[in-house]
Amino acid sequence: HSVAVVIDSYKEEENIDKPISEIEQEEEKAEELSEEIIEETPPVSNILSETRRGMGFGANLIKEEPKIEESKEEPKASDFSLGLSRRRGFEAKEEKPVEPVLEEKKEKEIPPINRKYYRPPLDLLENYSVNYDEAGENHQEKMDIIKQTLEEFRINAEPQGYVQGPAITRYEIKMPAGITVKRVLNYDDDLKMRLASRDGVRIEAPIPGKNLVGIEVANTKRVTVGLRELIEKSSEKPTKPGSLTFAIGKDIVGNVITDNLAKGPHYLVAGATGSGKSVCLNVMIISLIMRYSPEELRLVLVDPKSVGFRIYEHIPHLLMDEIITDPKRALAALAWAQVEMEKRYKMFAECGELVSDIDMYNEKIASDTVPKMPRIVVIIDELADLMETCKKEMEGRIRALAQKSRACGIHLVLATQRPSVDIITGTIKANLPSRIALKVMGFADSNTIINQGGAEKLLGNGDMLYRNSGMPECERYQGAWISDREITGVVNYIKEKNKAYFDDEFSEYIDKATQVQQPEKNQGDDGEEHEEGEVSEFFLRALWHAVNSGTVSISMLQRRFQIGYARAGRLVDEMEQMGFVSANEGAKARRVLLTREEFEERFGSVPEN
Repeated sequence: HSVAVVIDSYKEEENIDKPISEIEQEEEKAEELSEEIIEETPPVSNILSETRRGMGFGANLIKEEPKIEESKEEPKASDFSLGLSRRRGFEAKEEKPVEPVLEEKKEKEIPPINRKYYRPPLDLLENYSVNYDEAGENHQEKMDIIKQTLEEFRINAEPQGYVQGPAITRYEIKMPAGITVKRVLNYDDDLKMRLASRDGVRIEAPIPGKNLVGIEVANTKRVTVGLRELIEKSSEKPTKPGSLTFAIGKDIVGNVITDNLAKGPHYLVAGATGSGKSVCLNVMIISLIMRYSPEELRLVLVDPKSVGFRIYEHIPHLLMDEIITDPKRALAALAWAQVEMEKRYKMFAECGELVSDIDMYNEKIASDTVPKMPRIVVIIDELADLMETCKKEMEGRIRALAQKSRACGIHLVLATQRPSVDIITGTIKANLPSRIALKVMGFADSNTIINQGGAEKLLGNGDMLYRNSGMPECERYQGAWISDREITGVVNYIKEKNKAYFDDEFSEYIDKATQVQQPEKNQGDDGEEHEEGEVSEFFLRALWHAVNSGTVSISMLQRRFQIGYARAGRLVDEMEQMGFVSANEGAKARRVLLTREEFEERFGSVPEN
């Protein structure tokens, strides 16, 4: 039909003036040419099929064509443009689809195995004088005064000798028959007055292992006990594999005192301000990291005061590259330690009867391809701050760890400067058998720590009463001294010579546990929905009142704002979820953890109506 139309138009436009015979000849040639074109031209269905096949879709819809398997993939824009290009007479380059770039997950770094540990040399520590004769004590005169004073109270005691230590001298006397040794304890103040002792007198009746009574009097001049001397002498003694030997100080005779923290297995350190508690913890940490590598020992340091352990930042022995200062993160760290404890016991069970504790695991399972299982020591510098924030949770975590964690190599060292019964509860005392009691303020505090008096009569500055789980009685030691300059030198040497490896799973666990999760939308106290982070004006008024009061309770909000119990309880719950108030502690009012400055910085000034 299209060919006929072309011929008719040709007749009308081009051949009007030509003769009829020529026109007829040209028509015959045109008809022959059209027949040839029609024979060579494929059917329209074939043309459409080819076109659609070039366009990339729709070819299977033509009934005359054989069926083509349908592609499960949807047609792409590049296929359509490619078909059009072919129809126009040129070949277009097919564009390759852009594959999305997937973020590769960071593979966990393999813990180091048998890595050489460059221990800091002892030259980094000071060497102090140990000559006790320089004090110039008149011991014979003091023994005569003690004898004369006791005779005035009708106690004919005979002095047997004396033992001079770094800070005190113990005068040993023999009691006459028929007089109980407990009677001498009543005359400590009289002896203090007669001896003119400013720091008091402590009576030990009787001396452990002797049939004598000891009267301890402070020396006129104290001798400093250096950590270097303790490490030098203790290194000469053989130690069992798997032990955690740390330095303590010297006894009254002058012997070097060290102990195995793994046998402790958990320690409670208590002492008032200025008693030497922080120095005691520093001596413990330095003596451990100078002896043991990060493959053998890992530390978790908790310092709510944010000043005590700052010097140990970034050392390789830390399990996480952070000194924990937030109470919630400290609670999460104890929760992680409990999870790690269960994980280790499960590993012991999978190893069969060959393994029952961490020492057997490191001896029989650890090899050149299997890393050792390090011992973990959690040291908390100020327990009182944590107990005030979350007492029930903290007490539960400590109890769960202390009861079971010894065999798997997790140990606790808890220190506080306020050893009251609300901080050191009966549950904590029962599960922490080893004690270090420094000078405290009164008999009640001494009784809380060591279940007896005597700590209130110590001299301070490292003078301590020590008892581990295997000792029947407390013994008096002079703790070692280490300066900040010595600590800095040791820590810098370890960080420079040894590569650090931290546990990312530990830090991720703490971050996830302490992350504040809030719903996208919540219904406020005014009944309207608020976006995440948005609070109502009434909530701000209630929070402002709580900040000014220092404590908050449901009944207090009911009386102040004249609202119902449900609404006041919802306000308190919301404050707790946002971390502004402490957790529920029974009938006690909740403590407000937000200060006025933090409130005004976050929400602005809200005047109380």
